[in-house]
Formats: sequence, structure tokens, C-alpha cells
Amino acid sequence: MVKLTPDNLAAKLKKRIDLNNTEELNLSGLQIDDLGSFASMPKLNKVDLSNNRIQFFRQLEKFLETPTIKELTLTGNPVCKITNYRYFIIKNLPDLEILDGKEVTPEDRESAVTAFEEKPKVNLTAEEAEKKRKEDELRIRKMREAREAEKATKEREEKGIAPKVQTEEERRAEIEEGQEFST
Repeated sequence: MVKLTPDNLAAKLKKRIDLNNTEELNLSGLQIDDLGSFASMPKLNKVDLSNNRIQFFRQLEKFLETPTIKELTLTGNPVCKITNYRYFIIKNLPDLEILDGKEVTPEDRESAVTAFEEKPKVNLTAEEAEKKRKEDELRIRKMREAREAEKATKEREEKGIAPKVQTEEERRAEIEEGQEFST
């Protein structure tokens, strides 16, 4: 996996790019799965990243540091299915005017701030704190397992190996096994 940045953009597009004057980029359908910062492109304001392989917010973090983006298209990427996807993008691109062909409204901006504002901390009892700690450990373990599975899937794809299909019975056994460890 190579992170797409302005430095390797010309190679990906197979043409020269004027980094100082380019205003629009069509990167649709190029199998892009990770992006770096495009802040070194001062006039870039419209980017089409539709139909690529962007799955997670973290793959967009550096790209979202590009302050000049006014119009962004990400439709057709798995990341679009994540809860509050639209609000995440709007919150991180404050000057964005159009996302996926839809105007960004003041209500969208307000919802974006609300969706990602930090929740106040609450005083917990010892039991509640222990329960929360266990839930956090489980969540972290699941995140690690998902990252490992993602990595293994990419490695299999790169090697041309078809993914293993898990049966419903195997899935149930795995869930039961996980419950035994969490009690």
C-alpha cells in the first residue's frame, strides 16, 4: 500500500501535474486506499475520489488537512457507509461547500460539531468503572483483530489468494469462545 501524495501523484495519473496551479483532481476509480496531505497544492479546491478503496477515516486524516478543498466526492468508497461519515468530513474540512454532490448547509455544520464534540466525563462507581474498563478492553481487542484481519486480507489480495469464507457454525463457535474469555 502506497500513500497517495502530491509527490507520487504524477506517477499514479501517468501525466505531469502542476502542484502550484492545479485546482481540480479527478482520482476516481484508481484503487486508492490511503492518502497523504495535499496542503502543498495551494489552489486545489475540487477533488473526485469516488469509487476507490478508502475504508476508514484514518486513511483520510492527512488529506483532510488540505485547507483549500471546497468540493469533495467520495461516493463509492466503503468509508461512506460509516455512521456520521458526512459529519466527520464536514467537521474536518471547514470550508467545504459540496460533499458528494450535495451542498453543505449550516445545519450540516452544526450537526457535525454536535456529532463529534467531546462528551463530559461522569463520576463512576467502582463497579461501573470496572465494567467500562472491560468494555474498553473488549473494544480495543476487537479493533486490533479487525486491523489484523484487514492486513491479512490485503496480503491475500496482493498474493492473489481468495479469502476464506467462514461458515455460520464457525462464526457461532468463535463468538462463544470470545464470551468464555470475557467472563
